[in-house]
Amino acid sequence: MCKYRIIGKTNGWIAQRDSKFNGRCEITIADQLNLKEAYKKLLDMYNEDNCNYPSAPNWGVAVHQNRGACATFPDGTRRYDFDSRTYEIEELPYKISELLKEEISECEDIEVHGSFI
Repeated sequence: MCKYRIIGKTNGWIAQRDSKFNGRCEITIADQLNLKEAYKKLLDMYNEDNCNYPSAPNWGVAVHQNRGACATFPDGTRRYDFDSRTYEIEELPYKISELLKEEISECEDIEVHGSFI
């Protein structure tokens, strides 16, 4: 199962002045989410950033509001821009440790007989 994170990006000038970015141009806001959780978190962030406007009940409405939300990309990720900041869902690379766990669980039923030199 793929895991996702939400990242924020901005320029150096804003990064120095925004306490959320704390001097960094790229931050991780949420990590190890499934896609549904990432969608909900990003929509909540979008609505919070646009609190002076009517709330978007779903991403399609957010896109049609023309306040920085981009249509869902072919890989299922989403992004919105707000005040020189970009917030986006990014797929995490599949961890090698997860692959090893899967391989080990597949090998649990194998019995080894014989001598090893």
